[in-house]
Amino acid sequence: MNWRDQGGMTLVELLMAMTVTSIVLLGISSALVVGFHAADLWGQKISEAQTVNQLPGWLDQDLHRYVPCRGSGSGELDLCLPAGASNPSVRYTTSSGGGGCPCTIVRRDVSTGAQ
Repeated sequence: MNWRDQGGMTLVELLMAMTVTSIVLLGISSALVVGFHAADLWGQKISEAQTVNQLPGWLDQDLHRYVPCRGSGSGELDLCLPAGASNPSVRYTTSSGGGGCPCTIVRRDVSTGAQ
């Protein structure tokens, strides 16, 4: 039996096969990372849109349950229980960069601090 009769791959062929395989796998993983990033971005946009759609409902419920409190300045709305009109229960705060919208509206429960 001669060593030339044995079948197999040389070291150079093995290195080339590994290089080509790693390039293909790198391309596939890059496409997956871009896809996952885009899906995450769209998920955040959908979540923000749902919050924006829920805000008028929360404000409507709060205005049925609470009454406006003392004036707290522009950009804030304090709502109190009708019996205790001095301690705010819910505070709506708006923040905008240049004084107009688009702006951010935050609803905060004063007793728990939940937003």
